[in-house]
Amino acid sequence: MGTRFFSRVNINNDIEALAQDGVFMGKLENISLGGLFIRTKKSINVGDQVEINLPLRSEAKMINLAATLVAIRSDREGAAFTYRDLDHQNFWSLQSFINSFNYGDAFSRMPY
Repeated sequence: MGTRFFSRVNINNDIEALAQDGVFMGKLENISLGGLFIRTKKSINVGDQVEINLPLRSEAKMINLAATLVAIRSDREGAAFTYRDLDHQNFWSLQSFINSFNYGDAFSRMPY
């Protein structure tokens, strides 16, 4: 089993993703700066690339994340994704999103 570089935050949010054959819905189970796990019954394959729209909690906007499926977990009915090409702006938006679950929304609005 590999070592994780980023801590996970457990979440239970609806999420939308775009795969090659169209949009699918799922439940975002956990997320980190390295990737995320989505519960879904969508049939996708390891290596498939998706675009994930992650709604920010404190703002009326989304982070658009490019991700690659790295593992299917049939026992948990879901899939693990890692990010591709996470740019500087999305990295900081994602970090603020994750911190809001650790420290509350007030932390996510603090200036860096």
